[in-house]
Amino acid sequence: MAATVRGYEYAIAHPEESVEILLRASPETDPGLARRSQAWLSPRYQDDAARWGEQNLEVWQEFAEFMFDNQLIETPIDPQKAFTNDFLP
Repeated sequence: MAATVRGYEYAIAHPEESVEILLRASPETDPGLARRSQAWLSPRYQDDAARWGEQNLEVWQEFAEFMFDNQLIETPIDPQKAFTNDFLP
Protein backbone atom coordinates (compact mmCIF):
# COMPACT_ATOMS: atom_id res chain seq x y z
CA MET A 1 0.00 0.00 0.00
CA ALA A 2 2.86 2.39 0.73
CA ALA A 3 4.10 2.08 -2.84
CA THR A 4 0.59 2.57 -4.23
CA VAL A 5 0.13 5.69 -2.10
CA ARG A 6 3.47 7.09 -3.33
CA GLY A 7 2.44 6.44 -6.92
CA TYR A 8 -0.87 8.25 -6.58
CA GLU A 9 0.74 11.13 -4.69
CA TYR A 10 3.25 11.45 -7.52
CA ALA A 11 0.47 11.37 -10.13
CA ILE A 12 -1.41 14.08 -8.22
CA ALA A 13 1.67 16.31 -8.04
CA HIS A 14 2.98 15.52 -11.55
CA PRO A 15 0.02 14.61 -13.76
CA GLU A 16 1.68 15.24 -17.14
CA GLU A 17 4.90 13.40 -16.28
CA SER A 18 3.07 10.47 -14.69
CA VAL A 19 0.90 9.86 -17.74
CA GLU A 20 4.03 9.81 -19.92
CA ILE A 21 5.54 7.20 -17.57
CA LEU A 22 2.36 5.14 -17.96
CA LEU A 23 2.49 5.41 -21.74
CA ARG A 24 6.13 4.28 -21.85
CA ALA A 25 5.29 1.29 -19.65
CA SER A 26 2.15 0.32 -21.59
CA PRO A 27 2.49 1.42 -25.22
CA GLU A 28 -0.82 -0.26 -26.11
CA THR A 29 -2.65 2.44 -24.11
CA ASP A 30 -4.38 5.12 -26.19
CA PRO A 31 -2.25 8.24 -25.57
CA GLY A 32 -5.07 10.74 -26.11
CA LEU A 33 -7.40 8.92 -23.77
CA ALA A 34 -4.70 8.48 -21.13
CA ARG A 35 -3.73 12.17 -21.22
CA ARG A 36 -7.34 13.38 -21.05
CA SER A 37 -8.12 10.87 -18.31
CA GLN A 38 -5.13 11.92 -16.21
CA ALA A 39 -5.95 15.62 -16.68
CA TRP A 40 -9.48 15.00 -15.38
CA LEU A 41 -8.67 12.41 -12.69
CA SER A 42 -5.47 13.72 -11.10
CA PRO A 43 -7.16 16.54 -9.15
CA ARG A 44 -9.80 14.04 -7.99
CA TYR A 45 -7.55 11.18 -6.82
CA GLN A 46 -7.52 12.55 -3.31
CA ASP A 47 -10.31 15.10 -3.68
CA ASP A 48 -11.35 16.27 -0.20
CA ALA A 49 -9.86 13.35 1.77
CA ALA A 50 -7.16 14.04 4.33
CA ARG A 51 -4.92 11.55 2.51
CA TRP A 52 -5.07 9.47 -0.67
CA GLY A 53 -7.09 6.27 -0.34
CA GLU A 54 -8.98 7.27 2.77
CA GLN A 55 -12.63 6.23 2.69
CA ASN A 56 -15.44 7.33 4.94
CA LEU A 57 -18.47 5.61 6.37
CA GLU A 58 -21.02 8.18 5.19
CA VAL A 59 -20.06 7.69 1.53
CA TRP A 60 -20.27 3.90 1.89
CA GLN A 61 -23.66 4.17 3.63
CA GLU A 62 -25.11 6.32 0.86
CA PHE A 63 -23.68 4.09 -1.87
CA ALA A 64 -24.95 0.90 -0.24
CA GLU A 65 -28.43 2.41 0.18
CA PHE A 66 -28.45 3.60 -3.43
CA MET A 67 -27.49 0.16 -4.72
CA PHE A 68 -30.10 -1.62 -2.60
CA ASP A 69 -32.87 0.93 -3.27
CA ASN A 70 -32.26 0.65 -7.02
CA GLN A 71 -32.21 -3.17 -6.90
CA LEU A 72 -28.58 -3.35 -7.98
CA ILE A 73 -27.91 -5.68 -5.05
CA GLU A 74 -30.34 -8.11 -3.47
CA THR A 75 -29.11 -7.89 0.12
CA PRO A 76 -28.25 -4.73 2.06
CA ILE A 77 -24.55 -4.20 2.73
CA ASP A 78 -23.21 -3.35 6.17
CA PRO A 79 -21.05 -0.37 5.22
CA GLN A 80 -18.89 -0.73 8.33
CA LYS A 81 -17.73 -4.08 6.98
CA ALA A 82 -17.23 -2.86 3.42
CA PHE A 83 -13.99 -0.94 3.82
CA THR A 84 -11.03 -0.21 6.03
CA ASN A 85 -8.43 2.52 6.23
CA ASP A 86 -6.23 0.34 8.45
CA PHE A 87 -3.76 -0.52 5.69
CA LEU A 88 -3.02 3.05 4.61
CA PRO A 89 0.39 4.28 5.70
